[in-house]
Amino acid sequence: MKFILVIILLAVAWLGEAWGLMLTTGIAHRDWWPFVPLMGYHVALALTVPLVLLSTISAVAKGLIEAAK
Repeated sequence: MKFILVIILLAVAWLGEAWGLMLTTGIAHRDWWPFVPLMGYHVALALTVPLVLLSTISAVAKGLIEAAK
């Protein structure tokens, strides 16, 4: 059950992180620098995959290290 909850939380975090990135680039484009290209949600999802994978791998490694102690 705990594993399923973690998977759901990772998916929600990934979607939220992509949404935040999309909004951030939109605000930067509109308010500060019009040369910043707008970003769609699908592009933001693709760009945030490495960040989510890195945080997942680091959390798993931390859990394994703590379990080995």
